[in-house]
Amino acid sequence: LHLAEESTLAVQELQSEPRGNLRVTAPILFGTLHLSAVIGDFMERYPEVSVELHVSDQLESLSMGHYDVAVRITNHLDDNIVARRLTTIDWTVCASPAYLASRGTPETPADLAKHDCYHYPSVIKQRQWSFAKDGEEISVPIQGRLKVNSSQVIAELVEAGMAIGLLPNYLIGQALSEGRLKVLLPGYKPTVNSALYALSQPNRYTTAKVQYFLAALRDKFTDPPTWDG
Repeated sequence: LHLAEESTLAVQELQSEPRGNLRVTAPILFGTLHLSAVIGDFMERYPEVSVELHVSDQLESLSMGHYDVAVRITNHLDDNIVARRLTTIDWTVCASPAYLASRGTPETPADLAKHDCYHYPSVIKQRQWSFAKDGEEISVPIQGRLKVNSSQVIAELVEAGMAIGLLPNYLIGQALSEGRLKVLLPGYKPTVNSALYALSQPNRYTTAKVQYFLAALRDKFTDPPTWDG
């Protein structure tokens, strides 16, 4: 009887306009760069909804009930979670024109051994970068004098000409299009497997505010993503 009542309420809610407080968590940089416009448009379209956005690089648990939707860049999905894949997150090896002028341009992954190379440590846990070319995978050890858990700091150092970086395109897309950063090793594709997902608990997935927000995310983040040009 309880399950039947919940199902009836869920159907009734989906037939009405979304309302109430929507609690969302997202990674700091992605939330800052790409979610604010989506949330602004969503709140303007649905004035009965208020939004709490919590940006954190810690993986906030949905099971505790603190959040309705988690936007995550991941390659691992937990059980008992409703996951909707939104778009691909590609990564690019890049450097500034000033760095390349002073240190030279690597032509193959093996050339990276002669350079300082930085990446986000929680995404790439070993100090090696892997690439795919012609159906084969190539892994090379890399070195760098700095280890930092901030993609933003790495991007700033790379753009300042301090090192080569392996960074997500959603962060560096504009710098690449403006020529502030250059793509390196174009024939080798970094094998960082990750995608953008919207996650929710099964008991919250059926609410109107969650369904409409997921639809807004799907409309915004498509393949290929806009930041890839």
